Amino acid sequence: MRRKLLLVLIVALAMAATIAVPPAAGTQIKNQAAATYIDNSGVERTILSNQVITTVLPVYSVQVTPDLIEQPAAAGQTLNFQFRIDNLANTSDSFNATPVIDDVNSTFLPITPEVYYDENANGLVDPGEVLWSAGIVIPSNDFRYAILRYRVPSATTAGATATVWLNVDSASDPVSAYDYNNAANATVYNDAVVNLYKSVVPQDVSAGDTVTYVISGNNSGNKSAFNIVITDILDGNLTFVSSADARLEHTAGTITITIGELPPANQFRVEFQVTINADTHSGMIENIATMQYETTSSGIVNRSSNVSTIMVGGPGYETTMVWIGPSGDPRALVETTDRSTESGVAGTLVSFVNTVENAGLSIDVIDVTVDEIIPEDLEGVVAIAFFAENLTPLPDSNNNGMQDSGPLAPGETFNVVVKVFVPSSISTPDASITAVVRAISSISSSASDTTLDIVHPITTPEIAIGNASETAFDNVYDKTPVNLTGDPGTYVYFPLDVVNESQGSDTFTLSAVTPVGWTVRFYIDEDGDGILDPEEMSSVTNTGVVGPDAGKRIIARVLIPEGTLWTGTPVPVEFHATSLNNPTVSDYQENTITVNKVYSILLQPSRNGSASPNSHIDYEHTLTNTGNVAVTVMLYPDSSRNWSYVFEADGNVVPLDSAFPLEPGQSVTGIFRLFVPGEPLGVIDVSTLEAVVQEDTSVTSTIIDVTVVVSANIRISKTVDKTEAEPGEVLIYTVSYSNIGTEPVASFTVYDSIPFYTKLHESITDGTFSPLPTGLSYDFGATWQTFESAVFANVTTLRWELGTLNAGGSGTVSFPVVIDGYDN
Repeated sequence: MRRKLLLVLIVALAMAATIAVPPAAGTQIKNQAAATYIDNSGVERTILSNQVITTVLPVYSVQVTPDLIEQPAAAGQTLNFQFRIDNLANTSDSFNATPVIDDVNSTFLPITPEVYYDENANGLVDPGEVLWSAGIVIPSNDFRYAILRYRVPSATTAGATATVWLNVDSASDPVSAYDYNNAANATVYNDAVVNLYKSVVPQDVSAGDTVTYVISGNNSGNKSAFNIVITDILDGNLTFVSSADARLEHTAGTITITIGELPPANQFRVEFQVTINADTHSGMIENIATMQYETTSSGIVNRSSNVSTIMVGGPGYETTMVWIGPSGDPRALVETTDRSTESGVAGTLVSFVNTVENAGLSIDVIDVTVDEIIPEDLEGVVAIAFFAENLTPLPDSNNNGMQDSGPLAPGETFNVVVKVFVPSSISTPDASITAVVRAISSISSSASDTTLDIVHPITTPEIAIGNASETAFDNVYDKTPVNLTGDPGTYVYFPLDVVNESQGSDTFTLSAVTPVGWTVRFYIDEDGDGILDPEEMSSVTNTGVVGPDAGKRIIARVLIPEGTLWTGTPVPVEFHATSLNNPTVSDYQENTITVNKVYSILLQPSRNGSASPNSHIDYEHTLTNTGNVAVTVMLYPDSSRNWSYVFEADGNVVPLDSAFPLEPGQSVTGIFRLFVPGEPLGVIDVSTLEAVVQEDTSVTSTIIDVTVVVSANIRISKTVDKTEAEPGEVLIYTVSYSNIGTEPVASFTVYDSIPFYTKLHESITDGTFSPLPTGLSYDFGATWQTFESAVFANVTTLRWELGTLNAGGSGTVSFPVVIDGYDN
């Protein structure tokens, strides 16, 4: 019985050049998700999940070729049968090789069947070559030649046959990884028996090297062979050079050797030289010579030589070359073209797309690093490489401390986004930053290339904010302070102009400095008329993008708190605008508000907040006598969820039935402390605190404190169902997300890349995985397509566009991948 695991079709004379092989045992498959959303201030945010790692386990497999070798034999002859043993495991292994005589079907008994290690792969057991043993280690995806040798008894008659099987199994896992019953058949003839062998020196070479082939043989029969014609068709990666032997002719890549007669016990040997073409990819060149000869009584005989193998670009012989350049032009050579230039603003990230190419002849992992920052004394510059989707950092797939492309086949390209952070400290006009980005072969660090990512010009944010003047979008503003009046509990409106005085676009965050308890909201004055219209009632926290040397009109709406005392003195208020590109750059406009005289009593303000379970929250409230007569006030608290509470004044807990005497204009401030029990997230408590004037209980003032039980804001986390797995196994990645804040977020989108060494598995459409992705990319997020017509093996990135994620909302997305193996 015969069994082979993870079979791969290995065709003689074919080059093995593919990256669809199992990752090596110990390889770490790394994955990280990203999500984007728009928060309630209209700003798009990006968050990253944790990174999950699955370690590839060893899986053992072996293949022996060919399945059957048939040879003519002469009585007394020692026969050599060359087999190739391929280690298809994803780790190094050694193998047991055992000869077994087919004593049922054989008509003669072979003498001393043994298996030798054919170290020079010439098909013969040479002096010094040893018996095969489990001490012969074969690296992953490599092979060795073995010779099954036995002798034909001298008294064997013509027509007798024998079969010896070569059984091979893994020393690490003989139960699962074996290949049995590979037959070495011999038929005895009373005639010429010509043996044919082929060898090559050297066997390990680089592209462009020259090697010498030797075709040899002998007549082990008892009669002469005539009109021997040996044909050798050279591989397309070989170019014939020369031969000094007159028996050899070369025509268009075909070698022909002619020998008129070969008597018994005579030998022949022919040498010729070939060159491995300079563009030959890493892999094996296998070659077999064929032979035809005439015999005295057995007619025409056809035979083949052993397989002669050249390993091109093996360890130590790789031909490596790496290019990196601007997007789409990795081979840019001229200094003026091997660079990418983008303008930047101090305090921001500037993105460059660089294209990496594996121009070598072997599969390679290309490391990407920043060699140098110019000027070298500039501090605070950071450069990080990302996938083309510009969200997820490149991993370090080979664990050498540098981000990399993952495995690239010869000629394959890969786009890398390099983000350069421009320090906010830059203020020199016409400043620039040059990042020297280097791509390095992981096979040979001497194979590398650089490109320049240049940030120029770099502009420094400049801003002005003032009272509205002239049109809404020009660069004119008025710094003259303005005083407005208002009653407590009413709004005062200030039209303001925010002007971007820099040479680059910028967004400006808006804030205000006011007396405690006063509140300010900002609105975009879309029509520029200085009046807050109903259709403009959506508050903002920033201006949005303002172009260079341009302005935007906003309206600041100031709420004068209830109970604000009349003093007759204007109250200063400041309106600040701060560059989002560089938060150290800002400006402010100072105006004033004069509070009108009114009479009332007020407990203020009502508040809202959030707290986590099993904690407490403090609300500060002020009780003010804004009338013109002394009063005595008592407080009456209540909680809709019956939470416990205390009231503090002057840092001390006071009894809830305490009375507070207040003179006109006098205030007392206290803390209303609520104790939050172990409530579920999202639970809302509405607490009230009512102040009642004891001299006239119809005069009251009540505040409402609203508390939402929350934890944080948006979170995503990543899990994988296996921390160890074998090639061919399916991994399931799950991204969990939740909004544990108090506000909904819009356009919530999850992104995830298919990890290196894996492919998206077709089971994603079997109904198990919901929701399905809404989009996919075949180029790491540079372009996107709908998911419906996915070519699973080519997908690099998935995304789920999930829309609005409400406060308290959560969910998961998941997808399967299969670890690369020979059968996927």
